[in-house]
Amino acid sequence: MKKQSNERNPQSGSAFQAIRAIDYTVIFVRDMAAMRRFYEDVLGFPLRRELSPDWIEYRVGDNTLALGRRTRAPGRRSARTAH
Repeated sequence: MKKQSNERNPQSGSAFQAIRAIDYTVIFVRDMAAMRRFYEDVLGFPLRRELSPDWIEYRVGDNTLALGRRTRAPGRRSARTAH
């Protein structure tokens, strides 16, 4: 009789099975002030550090959640404005 196990075979399947935890997550935002109010005032996340007006980080358990304002490279147009 073959013994059944709930553990997956590490030699088969996706490479993502080796991931044990997520340590750092980045969310790109359009409105930093609104997102900051949401994460601090609504969710109550403590501010870990503010590296610039375009980059802030929160500690969420053992993880870091970073909010970044995406900036376009000079001379590049977004898909919305390109014709």
